[in-house]
Amino acid sequence: MGRAEPTLPEGLCPVLDHQSDVDHFTIPDPALVTKALMNWAFKAMEQPEILLQAQLEIAQRYTDLWQAAVSGKLGPEGESVVEPKRGDRRFRDERWNGDIGFNFLKQAYLLTAGWLQSTVRRIEGLDQ
Repeated sequence: MGRAEPTLPEGLCPVLDHQSDVDHFTIPDPALVTKALMNWAFKAMEQPEILLQAQLEIAQRYTDLWQAAVSGKLGPEGESVVEPKRGDRRFRDERWNGDIGFNFLKQAYLLTAGWLQSTVRRIEGLDQ
């Protein structure tokens, strides 16, 4: 019996092809991603103090964001716990800042993405 090959839904291929042409984005091989993730997890388990510190830091940052949200300080004139990096075009639309819900989502995403990247970089013994 032959092996079933996964296929993409019809209509998605042109979108991915366009994305690849514009941003040079390609979908990574899941086997390579899994191997890299497992390697990171094993190395991270050998360094629990780094993971604990990272968890404490993200909990504090989420608390700061939540406090800004419930106190009404998020919004177009309000404060930000985190801002997109200069040149980040994903959040150009004014609704990301003008709407408290979108602003909260944007900041939660940026906090999480930055935390994840920082945590991965802190783990020692990984190939670059």
